[in-house]
Amino acid sequence: MAKVVDRLIEQNCSGEYGRLVVAAFFVFVAFSIPSLAGWDLIDAGTSRHLTATSSYRDTIIGVGYEGLVMKSYNQGMTWENLAFPDKKTGINDVAHINASTIVAVGSYGSCYLSTDGGTTWTLVKTLTNTYPKVGLYCSPRGRVWVACNDGEVVYSDDTCKSWKSVLPGYPNSVTGGQLGDIEFSDQQLTGWIVLKAERSLLRTTDGGANWKVVPIAIADRAIWDCRFVDELRGLAVGEYGGVFLTTNGGSSWRKIDIGRTSTVAGVYWRGKNEAWLVGAGGMIMRSLDKGETWEDRSSSSTSGLWQVRLHSDSILVAVGDFGAVLRTSCLLYTSPSPRDGLLSRMPSSA
Repeated sequence: MAKVVDRLIEQNCSGEYGRLVVAAFFVFVAFSIPSLAGWDLIDAGTSRHLTATSSYRDTIIGVGYEGLVMKSYNQGMTWENLAFPDKKTGINDVAHINASTIVAVGSYGSCYLSTDGGTTWTLVKTLTNTYPKVGLYCSPRGRVWVACNDGEVVYSDDTCKSWKSVLPGYPNSVTGGQLGDIEFSDQQLTGWIVLKAERSLLRTTDGGANWKVVPIAIADRAIWDCRFVDELRGLAVGEYGGVFLTTNGGSSWRKIDIGRTSTVAGVYWRGKNEAWLVGAGGMIMRSLDKGETWEDRSSSSTSGLWQVRLHSDSILVAVGDFGAVLRTSCLLYTSPSPRDGLLSRMPSSA
C-alpha cells in the first residue's frame, strides 16, 4: 500500500489535488477490496443451508437445502432467490456447462438441468439411479460427471440426454458407496473422487475409464473433500481437523497440523502455492506455501462452512449453514492466474 502512495507522490500528486487523489484511492480500496478487513459476511436473504456455488464470469449460482437456488450478478455482493420445482430436494452440488446451461444434483436421486442461466429447472429423467447424487463435475468440453451415494459413477456427453456408467452402484458397488466430490485435471485424464467413509480417494489416469482406490492410511476419520493443484500435489481434508498432503499423486500422505480439531469440510487451491480451507464454526484458513503451514483467516461468522471457491478470477466466496455467504477480494493477495492451479470448477469463458 505504501508503494502505491509513494507512486502517487512521484507523479506530482501534491497539494490539494494530490490529497484528493489519495483520498479517492483509499475510498476505492475500502469499498472495492474487502480483503483488507478480512471476509465480508453477505446477507443472502435466506436461512437455509448453502452447499455449493458455481460461476460463469461475474454471475454466481448458489444452491442448498430445500430446493434453494440463488443467483448473484455482481460477484456475490447481492443475491436473489430463484424458483426451483421441488422444495423437498436438498441440492448437493452445481456446475456450469456454459453461461446458460447449468446442472444441479441432490437428494432422492435428483438431477436437474437449466438452459436459461438458472431461471427455470427441469428434472433429468434419464439418470435413473435413485440414490443421492453427491458429486458433480462439468468439463470444459461439456462432459458431465456425476458420483452417486451408492458408488455408481456416470457421465454424459449430450447435455444429460443419455448416460454411461463407469462404476456400478448398489448392490454391485466396488467402493462400498459414500462417494463425494469429483474433479478432473485440465487435461481431463487424471481425476479424483472422494470416498468419505473409506478414508480414501478414487483415482483415474485414463479419463475415467478405470478407477483405482487410493487409501489415505494415516486418516482415522472420514474424508470430506480433496483438491489437487497438479497431478502430484494434493490436499484431502476431513473430520477432527484432518488435513493430509501428498506430493506423489496419492501414493503416500503426510498429516498437516493446522491447530484445529473441528471438521474441515472444503479445500481449494488458488494457483500453485496458495490454498484455502473452510469448516465447522466458521473456520477459514489459508496456506501460502503449498499446503505446508496454515494461518487463520476466519471472519466473525460461526456458521459451519461447506465450500470455498474462486469466482471471476479475483473473488473468493465461502458458503455454509443458515444461509452463510462470505466474500473477499484477492486483488491484494499474491495474484496467480486461477489456471495456474490444475483444478478449477469454472468453465472456460472463451
